[in-house]
Amino acid sequence: MAWVQGRLDATLDATFDKTDNAVNQAITQLQFAKVSEKKDVLNAILIARSAEDKKVKIKVVRVGDTISRVQIRVGLFWNEVQSLAILDKIKANL
Repeated sequence: MAWVQGRLDATLDATFDKTDNAVNQAITQLQFAKVSEKKDVLNAILIARSAEDKKVKIKVVRVGDTISRVQIRVGLFWNEVQSLAILDKIKANL
């Protein structure tokens, strides 16, 4: 796990599809409003809005057959508390 240019980057031991499903479950559980979702076989990008109307962008990148990278950005600036809460929810859904 690392902070890169205001976003949280984490590598997870899970397939790309399983990680993408966990992201969608986390968004629903956190009651964020999904704005858009784009997906191909290598990347998935989900945009949502929090109750505070902050933009939440989550990108899932296929790194290998059983490894995925998740990148989380909340708002325009670094929001450690919300980013970590989202990551915890994603991990719980794997």
